[in-house]
Amino acid sequence: MPHHRAQRIEHRHIDKPKNARKRGAARVAQIAASIAQFGFNSPILVDSKAGIISGYGRVLAARNLQLETVPVVVLGHPSETQKPADMLAVHRGGSK
Repeated sequence: MPHHRAQRIEHRHIDKPKNARKRGAARVAQIAASIAQFGFNSPILVDSKAGIISGYGRVLAARNLQLETVPVVVLGHPSETQKPADMLAVHRGGSK
């Protein structure tokens, strides 16, 4: 998998995520409890258009905690065709 350099790291508002992978309320509550106790230890990965690459559950948990912004790492992608492959790689632990 090609490595894409982070263009910038920032805090921003993320709209309600649209994701085919559904999170159960119990799992989102667990994530929210972790964020409340330890803070955000893993920022949301987004593309340059604020599309979420990784971190849907964390965004939902942040919304439950009524956080206005979340930490994000903005990744630069060479093309829209590469983004789905990167999303799969992130969720499979980097293996293709």
